[in-house]
Amino acid sequence: ADNTTLFEFTQGLDVDRFIHKQEIRVQKAWAQALESCGVLSASERQKLSQTLDKALLQIESNTFDWKLTDEDIHMN
Repeated sequence: ADNTTLFEFTQGLDVDRFIHKQEIRVQKAWAQALESCGVLSASERQKLSQTLDKALLQIESNTFDWKLTDEDIHMN
């Protein structure tokens, strides 16, 4: 069966593409909080932050590989 219609119905990418900067800032803040309470090491938080920076650059340059099947910005 073709799930394309289901993915098109449940996806949130249309909105998430407009708020990507805010979403990335929230994820960085969340990683900082996780580091502060000892869930993440400083190194892990730094790697996450660098990866989010790379994603931001790709989104801004229209080279990010958005996948409809991943539903939203968090899964992508």
